[in-house]
Amino acid sequence: MAEGILRKLLLERGLEWVVDSAGISPEHEGEDMHPNTRKILELHQAVFDHAARAVVASDADFDLILAATAYQVQQLKIRFPKTKVQTMLEHADVPDPWYGTFADYQAVYAMLEPRLLRLVANV
Repeated sequence: MAEGILRKLLLERGLEWVVDSAGISPEHEGEDMHPNTRKILELHQAVFDHAARAVVASDADFDLILAATAYQVQQLKIRFPKTKVQTMLEHADVPDPWYGTFADYQAVYAMLEPRLLRLVANV
């Protein structure tokens, strides 16, 4: 979801960043995004082609890696000690809406959009 939001914000501002998303686990490798994620991104004109993948060594080349949780930050810093890694939200983990309702996906979108907007605005 965050990748879709960020891609939309960058397009609206004419910024060309390389944006990609990956998980710390290969559990969903190759899968499309969750149907509720697709639905919320479609509602906001932020949907994009996606296939889940796990983090790989070349991800260390990104200037910044955003993680959904403090645990993910910890794991990514171990794997990529020279790469800037931080949580998407400044003082909280992004809740995982996977088993929730569409309203849970809407709530996560509402949490992420202002944070990513600040990230893009600070360039």
